[in-house]
Amino acid sequence: MNTTNPQDEERFPLKLDFQQQAVLEALRGKETKEYPLGDWYIGVIYALKNHHNPDCVSQAAQSLRELLEKLPRVILGMDVQVPAPDFKGKRRSIDKRFSKDKKRYHGEWKGKEIDGHLAKTLGKIDRYLELNRELTRKEMTQKAIEKIDPMAIYFDIEIQEQNRNRLHSVLEKMEGYAHHKTSGDIADFEKCLKTFEILILELLAPITTQDQQEIRSILQRSVRLESDEERLLLLIKRRGANFVFFFKEVADPSWILILEKKGYFAHPPSLEPLGDGIVNVPFWPPLSYLVRVFDSEP
Repeated sequence: MNTTNPQDEERFPLKLDFQQQAVLEALRGKETKEYPLGDWYIGVIYALKNHHNPDCVSQAAQSLRELLEKLPRVILGMDVQVPAPDFKGKRRSIDKRFSKDKKRYHGEWKGKEIDGHLAKTLGKIDRYLELNRELTRKEMTQKAIEKIDPMAIYFDIEIQEQNRNRLHSVLEKMEGYAHHKTSGDIADFEKCLKTFEILILELLAPITTQDQQEIRSILQRSVRLESDEERLLLLIKRRGANFVFFFKEVADPSWILILEKKGYFAHPPSLEPLGDGIVNVPFWPPLSYLVRVFDSEP
């Protein structure tokens, strides 16, 4: 098999199909020595191949869940070993301490000195608020997507949410498989794995001109099939660069209703007042298309 790591063939004597090879290469390009994303992916495939192991689906799911949880942090260069805070436990601890402090101060704070016990309580409150300011799992995923695909910020907010949710949907399913909350059917798991592979390729594969050539080809067709429209809409949601490119190239007013039904004009950015009656109009790719077709479809 052809991968970016020449030792893979000896270490992992598996025959990978074309898509699996591409996914492995993409993960190898982002992994670190401490967090071998490619090895974890190979581990998923190995676990599934071991049909003599009745727990193979759960074990594969645990590896894939680990990969999905760590990938955004690896991309952002963050400490991936930070455990999820026990917010509920921290709230209980703070509430217990604060109740004692309140009794000790007789419910009156004004003009009182902060003693050691209250200072410790305030420190715990400060830390709790600090933890709440940290990125959530979805926020971290969005930041990772934007780091890889800077033009993703121009996506409509609904598309951004859809792209995040696709990853989190796979993660939630993996958590179900890992904890035996979901049926351990190998065929169903493999469908989920294929979805994961497509998402990884869309997220991590290098941007090529192939997508943009296909977008231009569809736009130039005099006769357009419904399948062409579906394909184009899929392409422009794949990467921010495709999204911007499409709205730069499209000039046919027949796309207006199609795009409107999909909500592409539903959330224009707000004007930003700069003072003295001056406003800034943020860059919004659909606007260039609407201006272009205004004369023919006012």
